[in-house]
Amino acid sequence: MPTLIERFKTNPMWSAYLLIGVSILFVIGGLVWLASQPAPLPEEPPVPEEPALDASTYDRGSEQWCDAMLEIDGMTWSEDDTRDFSQHCLYD
Repeated sequence: MPTLIERFKTNPMWSAYLLIGVSILFVIGGLVWLASQPAPLPEEPPVPEEPALDASTYDRGSEQWCDAMLEIDGMTWSEDDTRDFSQHCLYD
């Protein structure tokens, strides 16, 4: 049986066949590897933000108005807002 070097000397096309064969094996191996990878998880759709509560759209002293006032920074409340909130929204 001829050695690898003797084959290259007697038939130079043999090296081209070997190179093509090894390349095909690499391509098949890569395809098998890609097929074995798990599919990426689908992206979750963005959750729409709820519109900010506007206290002026509710009746002063109602439960919705109290909830809206809790969302507003306390430093921006007027004196009337503070008084009405304490009267209608704070429970014993």
